[in-house]
Amino acid sequence: MAIALRSESEVHRLVDENRTLVEWSVNRYMHRHRVISAEREDLVSWGLLGLLSAARAFDPERGLRFSTLAALAIERSITRGVMQADNHQGKLLSLDDMVHGDSGEAETRWAELIPDETASIDLRRTEDLALVRRALKRLRPDQQQLIEAHFFLGYSLADLARESGTTRQAVAGQLRRALRSLRRGMDSELC
Repeated sequence: MAIALRSESEVHRLVDENRTLVEWSVNRYMHRHRVISAEREDLVSWGLLGLLSAARAFDPERGLRFSTLAALAIERSITRGVMQADNHQGKLLSLDDMVHGDSGEAETRWAELIPDETASIDLRRTEDLALVRRALKRLRPDQQQLIEAHFFLGYSLADLARESGTTRQAVAGQLRRALRSLRRGMDSELC
């Protein structure tokens, strides 16, 4: 997660508004995993650290909902905490060690160290969808409607032809031209 410049009041607002995500994530984690080396309160603490990290890193410009980012960060934080608790079993585990690691380096962003393929796929999918939406807005209204009706609402070419009073082949040709324009718009945005 990249760090976004965000005021502390905004960070606290996001954390306060989304505390229930921590409880939900802890319950979900405990339902899916057998946790021996930590108590529920530990998982809640680690989850709150993940929520705080997500609130500091949140960038609404990326097109991702905060709750999606927060849920992923909370789960990573809980997983990391449990893993460290398992490794430190029999030793005292401090919150400072959890936040800064054993080396004491405050700049380490441990949530970034745990690869989460699902989160990466979700983030890429969200970014791709935002790119498509931006390119779609640049098309003519009739092209926008055609693409949205066919790909987002599930209308068949026959349905669209019947609705517009034309042939299926004519609608297919209009759709091909609209998709070419959409592709050009996406390509120009990527360059």
